[in-house]
Amino acid sequence: MSKIEQARQHMEKVHGIRSGTASFLLHTKNAVTPQVTAASTDPNLSSEGRYQKAQEIRDRYGFDFLQRAHKRKQAFIHHARKAAEFADAVIYEQLPKPDEEKLRRFEGELRNIKTEIRLAANPQRAIQKLNEFVAKLDDPYIADQVRSEFSDFITMIGTGEAEKRELSAIYQGLTQRFETEEVREARSILEAAKAAENTDLFFGYIADVVVEILGDTGKFANQTEQFFAEFPGLSNGDYVEGEDVDTMPPKIEYQPVVVVRNEGLPQGVLDAIKKPRSFSPRTIR
Repeated sequence: MSKIEQARQHMEKVHGIRSGTASFLLHTKNAVTPQVTAASTDPNLSSEGRYQKAQEIRDRYGFDFLQRAHKRKQAFIHHARKAAEFADAVIYEQLPKPDEEKLRRFEGELRNIKTEIRLAANPQRAIQKLNEFVAKLDDPYIADQVRSEFSDFITMIGTGEAEKRELSAIYQGLTQRFETEEVREARSILEAAKAAENTDLFFGYIADVVVEILGDTGKFANQTEQFFAEFPGLSNGDYVEGEDVDTMPPKIEYQPVVVVRNEGLPQGVLDAIKKPRSFSPRTIR
C-alpha cells in the first residue's frame, strides 16, 4: 500500500470516529435512560431516594461511558497522527534528480539570474527577470531547488508590499505548477489531520446531551485523559492499535465496570464530579 493510500485510510478512520459520535451517544442514551426513568418514578422510594438512585445509575454508567469515550478519543488522535505522518512523507518525498548535465546547466543559470537581479534597475525589472527565469523551468527537482533559493531572491529584490505580493504569486505558482495531484491531496490530509488533533468529539448540542443523560459525570466527556490520569483506578486501559472502537454493536448490554461499594464512590471522585473546576483550568475547559 502506498503512503498516500495509508494516509487516506487513517483519515477515513478519523472521519468515521467523528461522524459516529452521535450514534455512540444514542446507544448510551438507549441503555441508560430507561433505568433512570424507572428509578425516578419508583413509587417505593421517597423523592430524595428516587433522586439518589437515578444519580447512582448515572454515575455507574457514566464511568463506563467515559472509558469508551476515552478509547475512542485515543483512537481518533492515533489515526490523525498516522494520517499526518504518511501525508508528510508524501509531501517531502525525495524528488528524482535530473541528469548531471541538466543539473550543471541549471546551476550556471541560477548564478546568472541572481547576478541579473542584483544589477536590475528597479524591483519591477528584477521581478520581470525572475518571472522569465521561472517560466522556463520544466523539472520538479529543479523547481524545488529554486523554491529553496527564494529567501535570497526576496532579500535581493526587496520587501515592499507590492514586491511581496508579486514574489508570493511567483512562489505559489511555482509550487502549484509542479505539484502532483497526490501531493495536493497529501497537503489537504495533513491540514485536516493536524486540525483533528485539537478537536473535541463531543461539541455543541451533543456535549449538552451527554450531560443531560449522565449528569455531572458527562462533563468530562472531552477530558477523559485528564480524568483517568487523576483517577487511574477507574480506567480500564488505553486504546490498542487495531482495536475496533468506531463500529457500534446493534445494542450495548451495559455491564458497569466500576463497582461502587455500599458506602459510595471515593470522596475525591465525588468531589471531582460535583465540582469539575477542582481540576486545573488548563485541563478543564
